[in-house]
Amino acid sequence: MRLAVFPTQWPLLFVLQGAWGWPDSRELSNQTLHDGLTSVKFKQEVIRLFRSERYARSTALDIGAGTGATSAALAVNFGLVVGTEVFWDIGREEKKDTAKATHDYYRLDSSKLFKRDGRSFSNILALHLDAKLPFALSVLVEQNISAVVIDAQHDFFNVVGETMSVLRYIPCCVETIVYHDYCMDEVYQAIRYFADAG
Repeated sequence: MRLAVFPTQWPLLFVLQGAWGWPDSRELSNQTLHDGLTSVKFKQEVIRLFRSERYARSTALDIGAGTGATSAALAVNFGLVVGTEVFWDIGREEKKDTAKATHDYYRLDSSKLFKRDGRSFSNILALHLDAKLPFALSVLVEQNISAVVIDAQHDFFNVVGETMSVLRYIPCCVETIVYHDYCMDEVYQAIRYFADAG
C-alpha cells in the first residue's frame, strides 16, 4: 500500500486509498498484465526491479517484444522503451478466416496496452529488426539504454547472438540485462557462457 498524507479534514481519502488503492500510472491494467507470453509474475518483477525515478531519464530495450506486454511493464518506469521483434511481418501471410490471426499476436500496438489508470502508453517505440544480426543494434547506441530484456528465440545461438549484439553495439550505458525463461536449458547455458567468461 502506498502511504499518503492528507489534511485532517480529509480522513476518508486516506481510508479509500488504503482499502481499494487509487489507479497508479506505474502499474499495468489487468488486461495488459495478463497479456502476452510472459507471466504476470515476470512483468510484476520487471516493474519492481526498475522502480526508481532515475530510469525515467533512460531507455529500455525489449528484444523479442511480441505484442508488447513486457515493453509496457518497462514503460511504466522508463522514459522510452524500444521494442524489437523479427516476427512482426508473419501476419501478412496469415489467412483471414483463422480464429486468431497471427498478426494480432505479434503486433506491438501501444494503443492496446494500458496502465492501471486507464491511459495507454506513448513512450513505446516498435522496431522491426533482428537484434542478433551484425550492427542491427548500432542505430540505438546514443539512446541511453540502461536495461535490456532478452525474450526472443529461446535457443543457445539466438540468446548468445542477442547478448553479444547488446554488449558489442550499445556498450556505453547498459547496466542490466534480464533474460526471460532462464530455466530453459539452452537459455541457462547461454547465460552461463557469459558468466564463465566474466
